[in-house]
Amino acid sequence: MALIVLPRNTGAEAAEQARQKLQAAIDDPVTVVMIVYGEGPHIEKALEVCVARASVKALIRRVVWIPDSSVLSTELKRRFWRSGKVAVAIGLDDQVAAALSKARAKARIFVEEAFLGAESHR
Repeated sequence: MALIVLPRNTGAEAAEQARQKLQAAIDDPVTVVMIVYGEGPHIEKALEVCVARASVKALIRRVVWIPDSSVLSTELKRRFWRSGKVAVAIGLDDQVAAALSKARAKARIFVEEAFLGAESHR
């Protein structure tokens, strides 16, 4: 499946479950991850585009949707959150390879470039 949806922060258990799901996706040694943050119409369009581009290489690309970023630990935010951006591509080296604004996260070409950059980020 190309899309992983993290639970909202309804308590410590939900937050821990969200962190574990995110870390498992990132830790997969043959998978690149596009993390999409937030909610609303612009995020729905970004998710649509990101999932479509992930489906092109479904064996190695995943999209993780984090509607509620309060589920992230301080460490995960430090590593994978970028101010002013709604999506980040995580490379095979588990580092941010690209960060996308609202406008770029809705454009296929920029999402594809981010995935390709993540795939070569070793």
